[in-house]
Amino acid sequence: MDYSLYFRCYNLQYFVVELRKFMVFTASLFSALLYSLIIMFQLCLVAGKQWGHLAWGGLHKGKLPKKLRIASALSRSKPERYLWTPVAFAIAVFNALILVYFNFE
Repeated sequence: MDYSLYFRCYNLQYFVVELRKFMVFTASLFSALLYSLIIMFQLCLVAGKQWGHLAWGGLHKGKLPKKLRIASALSRSKPERYLWTPVAFAIAVFNALILVYFNFE
């Protein structure tokens, strides 16, 4: 009896499972890194970093006023949208990959 086809199919299934695990791990890693980037940006604004032009419509050059530092996540800044829209989209893609490939069977 020739078992070569069985072993090739088994190896292919094993490869697919391992590939899915790798994709989920990679997507999770990139998603976590991008979330960390957003958190660090917001924490830097709250701490008084001189990035006011990237938040709140760019109305405040340098350090944000205290009230705006506290609520810095609610911005209308064009530069901030240009920066964070691709980051948010990438996070959504990575999270979608995690959802699609999480079922390892």
